[in-house]
Amino acid sequence: LKHQETLALVDKCNENYRITTSAGLAGAFETRSRSLNRTAWVWVGILAVALGVAIAIGAYRLEDMSVLMQSDGPISHIFLNFIITSLGIAGPVWLAWLATKNISQSFKLAEDYAFKASISKAYEGYRKEAVNLDMEFAKQLFGSALSRLDEVPSRLLADKEHNSPIEAMLDSPALKSLFENVPELR
Repeated sequence: LKHQETLALVDKCNENYRITTSAGLAGAFETRSRSLNRTAWVWVGILAVALGVAIAIGAYRLEDMSVLMQSDGPISHIFLNFIITSLGIAGPVWLAWLATKNISQSFKLAEDYAFKASISKAYEGYRKEAVNLDMEFAKQLFGSALSRLDEVPSRLLADKEHNSPIEAMLDSPALKSLFENVPELR
């Protein structure tokens, strides 16, 4: 009888260990998902500020440009003001582009971690049912869950990272197709 009690206790310990491991894994994935969501909201704030600054600079410089265009001043003054306006807006536009890129990446990664957390939480319940139905099905479930949990989150990120909006635009398939179809544009 002692031997049977010991075996039952060992089985109970193993079951508790599996449950704790699943819960711990789910908790780690949830924590990472929440962290990435907070990061995304920080980038949303940065995006709003960058767009606000770009609009403010554009509105301020537009007034000066319209006054210059209505005057009889030399064209070089208009061109110089256009360059200054472009440079003034370029920084906030680049920051807004960077923010949207980071928001997208954070969202994808957060969703991946949230999905992995839900798999970790559900696995133990599914495993118990699968063992009751069929051991082959339980093996298949374990393999499926393990392959989902084993996927590297960086697979969701772009293979090629662009450092500026201009670089991204020049590498776009639409622009490449346009250059191929209309070689004079080069």
